[in-house]
Amino acid sequence: MGLIKNFIVAYDETLTEGVDQSTDPIDLITGDTGLSLDPGIAQIVVDEITDALGLDSNKPLGIGFKSKYKVNVTDDVLGVTAPKDIDAEDYLTSQGFKYIYFPEDITEQGSAFGPKIVAQMKNMMASVNLIDINKTIGVQKDAEFYKGIQKLMEFSMNNGGQFTFMQGLKMLYNAALTQNAPVAEYTLSTEEMDDLADTYIASAEKKKGSPLTKNEKDYLTRQLNAKLTDFQGSLSGLQPASTARIEYDIATGQATTIPGQAAEQPDVEGLGEELSGVVEEFIAPREELARQAEIEEDSATRFARTMNSLSAAESEGVMR
Repeated sequence: MGLIKNFIVAYDETLTEGVDQSTDPIDLITGDTGLSLDPGIAQIVVDEITDALGLDSNKPLGIGFKSKYKVNVTDDVLGVTAPKDIDAEDYLTSQGFKYIYFPEDITEQGSAFGPKIVAQMKNMMASVNLIDINKTIGVQKDAEFYKGIQKLMEFSMNNGGQFTFMQGLKMLYNAALTQNAPVAEYTLSTEEMDDLADTYIASAEKKKGSPLTKNEKDYLTRQLNAKLTDFQGSLSGLQPASTARIEYDIATGQATTIPGQAAEQPDVEGLGEELSGVVEEFIAPREELARQAEIEEDSATRFARTMNSLSAAESEGVMR
């Protein structure tokens, strides 16, 4: 794989010096303005890339495609029909394929893009899971970049070759945007807030041991709704999920990889604790009053028992 890396780096550097970006990679490294490499070495590099991707350079990219197809051809002179092998490109063109890609097209067409386009392509390919943004470096045309192009060319071929691999990327990207479109911001409706308040009011009544008075219920409802309103306001500040991406600065030529982040989640557990706290604060003084009343009731009972004992003693005659 060392040859691949050296070829990619040298090719990129040559492009920055004004070489036409549509130049064929082999012409570039063997031509007058290209690198000083033997044509045989250039072919070895291309062959190594093909081998590294596990591809047959004679076969179109995709599932089940062959290098040659056998079709029945009629001889006009002899008037007989016999099977004949036809090259894949000719056969697929006759079948309505507008775009046909072979393994050598991966590096040939992939190398034609400038750094700004490469950054955009990498971000789009990463968003549809064709490449891993963490396995590629900036705007370099590395193995991960070419792997994405390979998959796009396969996608085009597997769909009848009716669109270019770049059109395929746009189609996949637009579909992903539709599927991953941000949902409407969630808010608590009036009915939902009322239902939650009723739940905690029922909890307060259970703790109190009797129905709440209208004033108690109104007070508790105001306290609960205040907490729910605060929670609803916090939902609008949550950060949505973001995918890793590459940002390319044209002015400096620097590319920076921005890591992805998970979406911030609402603190539902914290809301539950706050609503429970409102009930506890409401019930606490009433529980204390009940405890004091129980103590006073116990004292009164003991006092009455003592007085009854004294009265009984007084009513008895004294033995003389």
